[in-house]
Parts: sequence; C-alpha cells; structure tokens
Amino acid sequence: MAFLKKRGKYFYIYYYDKSIGKLRGFSLKQTDKSIAKQELKTFEANYNLKLLPRNFTFIPKTLLLSAAKDLYLKEKNYESPNTADAYKYAVQIFIIHCKDNPVEYYSRNEHNYFVSKLKERNYSQYSINNYVTHLFILFNWLIKKKYITENPFIRIKIMGKNEVKPIPFPDLEKIYNNLTERKLIKHYNLVKLTYLCAFRKSESIACRKEDFDLKNKIIYVRNLKGKRIDTIPMLSDIEDFLKSLDMTGTGLLFQYSGTHSTKSFWRTVNKKLEFNYTFHQLRKTRGTFLANKGIEPLFLQKFMRHRDFRTTQQYYIKIEIDQARKRMNEKILL
Repeated sequence: MAFLKKRGKYFYIYYYDKSIGKLRGFSLKQTDKSIAKQELKTFEANYNLKLLPRNFTFIPKTLLLSAAKDLYLKEKNYESPNTADAYKYAVQIFIIHCKDNPVEYYSRNEHNYFVSKLKERNYSQYSINNYVTHLFILFNWLIKKKYITENPFIRIKIMGKNEVKPIPFPDLEKIYNNLTERKLIKHYNLVKLTYLCAFRKSESIACRKEDFDLKNKIIYVRNLKGKRIDTIPMLSDIEDFLKSLDMTGTGLLFQYSGTHSTKSFWRTVNKKLEFNYTFHQLRKTRGTFLANKGIEPLFLQKFMRHRDFRTTQQYYIKIEIDQARKRMNEKILL
C-alpha cells in the first residue's frame, strides 16, 4: 500500500490515494532507514484504521508554490478574507517575478531577486516587508510539514512605522482631477468617500449601501480586522457627496475584489502626478482637517474610531505647537 523512497538525504513515504487516483507522498525528515521503516509501519496502521490527525496534510511529490499556498490556506481556514487575500497576493506577486516552481527549488537568491524587483518598481518598504513576511510564514509551514528543510526568506524586522503625513489639499485636488479627467469615476468615488469618512482601505471596500442611514444621519463602519461594526455621525459634506451616488437598494457600494485591487489605479495616479502618497494618507488628511477646524478631541476620537485616545492627541500636538509659535512670534515683534 505504501513504500519508502529516499530523496536527497531524507526518506519519503509514498502511497496510492484511491480517492483521487494518484500517488501522493510526504517527507519524514529522517535519514535513518530503520527508523523510517518503523514510521512507515505506523503510517500504514494509522491509515488503515483512519487514525491520522485531522490536520494531517499529504504533500504531493512535486508541489508547486501555488499549490502549497492552497494547501496552507485550506488547513488554516482563516475567518477574515483579508488575511487569506494577503497570502494569495504575496504568492501571486512572487510568482510573477520568480515563476511558479516546486517549493524545494527556491533559495535565498530568489528572495534577494524578488526584493530588488519590488524596489525597482517603487514598492514601499512596508509593502515589501508585508509580502516577505507572508511568504516567510508560508515556507515555515512547509518546513513543519517536513517538505523542505530551509526557509529561503528572511523575515524583515520592522523598526517601526514612519509617521503618516496628511496630503496637502492642492495635491488632493490634483488626484481628484486626474481621476475625473480619465473618467475613472468609480475610483474617484472610492477615494473621495474614503477621505470624507476617514475610512481605512478595508472599510471602504467592505461598505454597503445600507450602512449609510441618511434618515438618522449615521454611518455604520465595518471593521473587518476588529470583527466589529462602529458607528460615526454623517457629517454634512458626506451627506452631500452621497447624493451624487446611486444609493438605491442594498449591497456593496463599490465592486472591488479586495483591498489589493485598488493598488493598480493608485500607483498609476502617483506615477502620472509624480507623487508618492499612500491610500492610507487619505484618512490622516481628513483627521488633520477636522482637528484644524477645532473639532473637539473626544468627537474626533469617535469619528476616527481610535481605541487609544493618545492616537487622537497626536493630531493636536502639531497644531498646538504651530499656534504657540505664532503667538510667541507676535510677542517678539511687539
């Protein structure tokens, strides 16, 4: 029913899976033949008695990276679609540059080549770290499954996020104009509403028509990462903008396949206008605008959905410093 075969320095168990009509196998990560034979007997006994662990994954003899990703996601069964999408997109980008090879073929050379290609295409360091981290976790899983022995990826240590800065309003207007001039109304509506509501990208993609209660002037914000629904007041400029959209019926307001599907058009906008802004800066821009308008800190915390009030306070620190500088300069000039 099953047999041993040595590949490199390790023994593998192969068996015929009747359910799919194919030969399947997995590494024992074992170099001692006598021990490998004992494990073969144990496997056969467990297989016949159907005593294999529920999370036991049989690895085909040749496993392409795309197939490894599918096996990993099937076993982990992430509840959040965004988490699964992050792995799918990281593998997709990697395959574009380094091909869909059997997982044992990849080495540190592919890691270095992949990172260099992303830098050439002006990916942010945060995005590069994100892709490499997901690939690192995936290959660590393959090591635990005893299919490979070394991880070709180096997990990049994130030293801390850079301060997110607001987009100057003249530049924001240029972004709006660029999208409307190219008749990309869907993207324009997404960008404008993201700014007005200070949405995170995932919140923009997930928002539904029924989330905007025009009668009671309340917006329900779907926080997928936190698995909760927050409420914020519908400000007058948001209400005015919603009147230009088709809000009839129910369902997703914007038809995007996921958060990654916005990257292409946003990158094109940056390239055409010679900017280097991130989509998340729209949120920072709105928060800064409201703080400058004298909105009370507790209201801003509610609107921005900050769990920690110290995050909200950061919007006011620079304003207070600027105001202090102006008042002190006025005194000096007297």
